[in-house]
Amino acid sequence: MPSKELIALAANAMEERRKELIAQPLSRIYPQLAEAAAVAILAALQEPKSEMVIAYDNAQKHGIFDFAGYAAFLAASALGEQSDG
Repeated sequence: MPSKELIALAANAMEERRKELIAQPLSRIYPQLAEAAAVAILAALQEPKSEMVIAYDNAQKHGIFDFAGYAAFLAASALGEQSDG
């Protein structure tokens, strides 16, 4: 499960965007809210944590940057952090 911080970041981005779109029909709002959340998540992933760099370096060092290496990299990211629920 993604970290509480990442969930809060995405929720805040969606809320800010929703405030701008409040008068529009829901069918036009949802895609824009999803885009706001995706942008927030992408921004979080573009700032790699030290654990991500270590996972990447280990995979490269062992020549295993395949699915398992990529999975380790993502697990070390904000997307892979475990939260309390």
